[in-house]
Amino acid sequence: MECCCARDKETEMPQPRHNNRVIEVEETLNDRWFRRTTTRLNQASVASWLLLSLFLFTQPWMANWANNNWWNYNAGVMVYADDGSKMESGHINTWYSGTCSKPAHELKCTNGEDAAELAWKYRGAPVVCGPGQGFYGEALCPSTWYGFTVGGYVCPAPSLAAMFGLSVCPILGSVIYTIMINAKLEPSTSKKWPFRIHSYTSLLFMLAFLMWCIFNECVSPYLHSVMTVLTVGASAVHWVITAYICSNAGKPWELEVQVTKIVAVLATTVMVIGAILLSNGNSGYWAHSFWFAEAMVWSLTFGMHPFCVIGHHWRGDNPFMIGRSTH
Repeated sequence: MECCCARDKETEMPQPRHNNRVIEVEETLNDRWFRRTTTRLNQASVASWLLLSLFLFTQPWMANWANNNWWNYNAGVMVYADDGSKMESGHINTWYSGTCSKPAHELKCTNGEDAAELAWKYRGAPVVCGPGQGFYGEALCPSTWYGFTVGGYVCPAPSLAAMFGLSVCPILGSVIYTIMINAKLEPSTSKKWPFRIHSYTSLLFMLAFLMWCIFNECVSPYLHSVMTVLTVGASAVHWVITAYICSNAGKPWELEVQVTKIVAVLATTVMVIGAILLSNGNSGYWAHSFWFAEAMVWSLTFGMHPFCVIGHHWRGDNPFMIGRSTH
């Protein structure tokens, strides 16, 4: 009987509970890590976008400077014999005849200029940068009826890598932003289609931009043009859906709506102006009309997330922080 009572008392004794304090500490640490990570990401997104915009809007000048000064840069390797000794007294075996090696007479300028004369004038040799050559695409004269383009300037690997690399943080920031909006505002029952489109267009934008980089203007001008339209179009639809979702979420989300409206108006205006200026011809500064409009649209496209980050910073609600504690 006593044993039975002892067992009953042991059963009735309060069992040790999980320490709630430990859970709170873990959640606090996770929240701190999340805030710190998103803060650094947002800062990197803004900084990368600024550098990307600088890269885009200096292309004509940087292309001429780099290619005119480094067209004959020669990569080389030291040649060694089988026994490890240097051959021919340390002879340097050159890989190429120069960074740019295309004969100038093969480049047809669509603005009426002579490519050979321009090459002699600025490089001292009848050489131009062919497809994929140089640090930037050839900028001595336009070779298409619509003048210079962003895609033409980023044909070579160095400039294409710069374009892609400086776009990574704004894209990643936009993806995190999309996840955050969907997690906070998606309803649990009906009307989920905007959130699905919101996610799908973000994925489509990333895939289209990747294909834009792979099929650059030197590889396939037609596919490159298609990917340009698809990339910008997917981004436009994505941010229109963002504005639609946020417009139904109350005042704390009105910034996203205003940013989308302003960027949409700016991008449309720039493209219309670029088309009008392009009709003036393909010579002189007019040859850069399409390039300028395209550079502006690319800058606005990758600037959507940085614009929202900067806007929240100015409003004073968690500077450079689009995370759990925002709104």
